[in-house]
Amino acid sequence: MAQQAADTQIRGTIHSIQMLRAVAAASVVYFHISNPVKFGSFGVDVFFVLSGFVIAMVIGTTRPSAATFMRDRLTRIIPLYWILSCLVFAAAFVAPYLFNSTTADLGNLVKSLLFVPYYKENGLLYPILFVGWSLNYEIVFYLAMALSLVLARAHPFLVGGTIVLVLFGAARAIGPVTAMTEFLSNERVVEFAMGLAVWHVTRKRFTVPGPLAAAGCAASYGLMAFFEAARVDAPWLILYGLPSVVLLICTVQLDRYVRNGRVVRVLTHLGNASYATYLSHPYVVELARKVAPRLSDTFTINTVAGTVITLAAALSVGSILYVVLDKPAVRLARRLVGS
Repeated sequence: MAQQAADTQIRGTIHSIQMLRAVAAASVVYFHISNPVKFGSFGVDVFFVLSGFVIAMVIGTTRPSAATFMRDRLTRIIPLYWILSCLVFAAAFVAPYLFNSTTADLGNLVKSLLFVPYYKENGLLYPILFVGWSLNYEIVFYLAMALSLVLARAHPFLVGGTIVLVLFGAARAIGPVTAMTEFLSNERVVEFAMGLAVWHVTRKRFTVPGPLAAAGCAASYGLMAFFEAARVDAPWLILYGLPSVVLLICTVQLDRYVRNGRVVRVLTHLGNASYATYLSHPYVVELARKVAPRLSDTFTINTVAGTVITLAAALSVGSILYVVLDKPAVRLARRLVGS
């Protein structure tokens, strides 16, 4: 019963978690706007730790089969990603001059759609829809957790986390001799395992006082912003992994203070739409950077006003995509596979 109560408590953190998603998405958008004080890419680290936490929560409370788990995860991320990837491919085919390092290569499109890491034309490990690089890591994590559900249903988190860490360690030992080993040697891989650990921590019956949790959120976010803006040279997991863990733990603790209201509903919606925002925002930002100045002599993206407008536009476009494309596409995909 105590475990059931703890699981129920964790399931009740949806508002605070979704609000954190909104903050992480807005941070990544701000990073790509490229203001003089540049930070925000650590929003991806927050997403990775969050992913580990949420997957642990789902498996811990519902105990799905490996097939059900993979079906649910793939039908959530594939539809919008495939649609936008194909649109970028089509645009690169029709108007290649619009792109710096993306060509309408059919082989690259297939690898992108199948989440296979490869070196793009600029030598980086990016798919056709370049922000999809993070989804390639998500797929590795999903496969590790699905395998753990097959091998050790009694201890899926221990086995899944171990698989992730072994892959990372092996890739580091081999070195970046192939696209796959370079891909798996990224320290961010470990953040999924850290998210699994956060779920176990938050299941314990302890309470952090509200002011201390709020201070922890502000301090961890502020430290990551400072580290990135100042280009501090230190191990990635220390700079961004551990602060993301603290940020998530404190966010979960703050959920009991969340009250339903307009602001909470807006932030929760932005959190729900964060996936659509993440996938679409680079193109909104580039439109603001390259097209908007031609329409208005007074608009510059790197001013305070330009930053606010561009950030609002990216969040708005993501919200619209979520409602009119992402949600319907996921519903259709799940209907087609019988979910």
